[in-house]
Amino acid sequence: LNRFIENKNSERMVGRKRFLLNEFSPSSAGGCPRAIYYGKFIESPEDPELLKVFLVGDILHDFFQKNILQGGEPESGMYVSIGKIHLRGRADYVKPDEIVELKTTAMIKFVENEPSEAHVRQLNLYLGMTQKERGRLIYIEKNTLKIAEHEIGYDPILFDETVQFFNDIFEHMENKTLPYRQ
Repeated sequence: LNRFIENKNSERMVGRKRFLLNEFSPSSAGGCPRAIYYGKFIESPEDPELLKVFLVGDILHDFFQKNILQGGEPESGMYVSIGKIHLRGRADYVKPDEIVELKTTAMIKFVENEPSEAHVRQLNLYLGMTQKERGRLIYIEKNTLKIAEHEIGYDPILFDETVQFFNDIFEHMENKTLPYRQ
């Protein structure tokens, strides 16, 4: 099992290049600024147990992208430059009229009624990067396959706030100062 997981993780990393200091992933929107800062300089070791969690998420993503979602493009890469920073990411599923982000969770009860703010920020960045007006967050509970869906409309103010969040982190890098902790 461990060899299989290592191979799957290696496959997952093929074609992914390390981010430059001024490149940020929409998936880190809403994260701790200091953790994002340190992540630019320190490569974290891979925990075999954590790789198992990622594998389950990857399997569910793949299943939904191939069997449930229709009329779009899975794992659609995008890149946009805004001032000094660049946003680079891969939306889970891009349709002509919306972007769908899939999220796996251990306990859906925490996102049934309201989506995670970090996930809304991530999806909103993808919407702004593609100039789409709407998206969907689909949460999948890992052990029951129970689903919670949330439609999200593009919010230009949230987009600008999130871009500023990354600008602030990059400014700390340029000044060699630590950003605040969250």
